[in-house]
Amino acid sequence: MKSIRQIGKVSTCLFFVLSMAIYNFQTGTAWSNGVSYTNDIQPLFTTNGAWFNYGGLASLACGACHAWDGVDEEEGCNPACYHLMNLTTHAGMLAGADVDPNTGCGIPILGQSACGNTDYDWDESVLRQRLRNNRMPPGWPFTIDESNRNGPDLYFDRDPVPDGYTAMRIPGKFKILLNDATQELAYADEAGGARGNAVGLIGAWVEGTDAGLHERSVVPYGGVSDVRWRDVKPFFTQPNTWYNGSLACTYCHYCTEEPPCYHAMDLSSPAGLRGGADEGSEPILGESFVGFTDFDWDNSGLRKRLRNNRMPPESPFVLDESNRNGPTIVDTLHPGGISAVDLIGEWVGAGAPNN
Repeated sequence: MKSIRQIGKVSTCLFFVLSMAIYNFQTGTAWSNGVSYTNDIQPLFTTNGAWFNYGGLASLACGACHAWDGVDEEEGCNPACYHLMNLTTHAGMLAGADVDPNTGCGIPILGQSACGNTDYDWDESVLRQRLRNNRMPPGWPFTIDESNRNGPDLYFDRDPVPDGYTAMRIPGKFKILLNDATQELAYADEAGGARGNAVGLIGAWVEGTDAGLHERSVVPYGGVSDVRWRDVKPFFTQPNTWYNGSLACTYCHYCTEEPPCYHAMDLSSPAGLRGGADEGSEPILGESFVGFTDFDWDNSGLRKRLRNNRMPPESPFVLDESNRNGPTIVDTLHPGGISAVDLIGEWVGAGAPNN
């Protein structure tokens, strides 16, 4: 697991590495009539090192984990079956993720309203989000089985501590556990007897507060009948609550002005959560607009940022987000350079042709 100090070192050197332009992987030129899937897009998903390459660590090709053959089930098949998705072919990208072998359709990843539709919306697409958005707090260790995806396991403060674990007490009614052998937090009920997890706790509080997310709101979770804001707050304001070494969310997000607070977001209070990000222009709790109370935790921006690893895995965190759109590509269509994410966007915007 990388420490925050190590991440900072990586961020510094990557600013220079990723600001360098790269050329089209096969020809150095774009297809004469526009962006070519074969020459320009496909290599971004099939080539090792296409998204980052630093200090001897290069990004895996997306196809290393996402080249599903359309037959095998996800569990027990080869490593390329994750999320039953194939990013190495044109047909696979149109089929999406978690594909049903019987229909050949899954969850759209290019912004379509449904598999088979052509109403592509790259700016709102799942694939764009996963290529750009860093998981928070920064520095999450990547686990290929996604066992840490919902955050640490929670135990009631008076629950016994299982053998091989040490209790890490935090303010409120819950505690989290540290695995004595690995020095990592306990995830996915690995020690047994967990009451729930951090993401579930926040979700229960968000969707169970009819009063609209106030300090006085009371909800049940994990067999505890009276969960309050003080029980949820430590997962935003305390370090080491998401993984051993994690920063508190409020290290960067504690006010509604940028600077000094990144994305003008305040995660220190219910009022701050209701206020959203980017000076109130972006709701983060799944509500229709900032100020509305139709909270939808499962589809919220905050839940996605706490759970979803940026892809390819080990994508380095850079505080100024200068690497967010991937490396710069120069070709005959873009002599001044274009980011990899925007190049894919041009292709999608042209109807995702198989050219």
